[in-house]
Amino acid sequence: NLMSTQEINAARKFITAKNTPGDCKTKDICETYCNDMSHINECVAFAENNNLMSPQELAEAKKVQSAIVRGVKPPACGNKKACDTYCQDPSHMEECITFAKEAGLLSDEELANTEKVLAAIKKGVNPPPCKGKEACDIYCAEEGNTEECTNFAVAAGLVTDEEAKIIKET
Repeated sequence: NLMSTQEINAARKFITAKNTPGDCKTKDICETYCNDMSHINECVAFAENNNLMSPQELAEAKKVQSAIVRGVKPPACGNKKACDTYCQDPSHMEECITFAKEAGLLSDEELANTEKVLAAIKKGVNPPPCKGKEACDIYCAEEGNTEECTNFAVAAGLVTDEEAKIIKET
């Protein structure tokens, strides 16, 4: 029980795969090779041909691949894992939003909310001390942080004053 069924299935697929990207022999070496954006075409094709990514991951990878092919400059982070961390930093938010928008990675609602948050930060409104939506959802759910998060949400235009009043009262 050291691996999930999904991990076991992916490992079996990898073992039987032919023509690995960069002729890599292990999962870690392949991940290192494929984390380099210059290998995105080869790695996405390999993952697709060997069914190594979920449909959602593959769709996202293809959107990134397509954007890069069209000449959209990706954030200066190199790979998905590094970009997830890099893009949580408010100082990189604009660069990441621009790429995500051009690549079609955000829904209309996510894009609108993200742009509101960015505009508030540019105006000098300090966001809560959390990085990324998931971390901020957890932080803002904590009882002592409600007012700080609600005040930021109002300043960013994510909630109205009336909605903020209800949130604070409850």
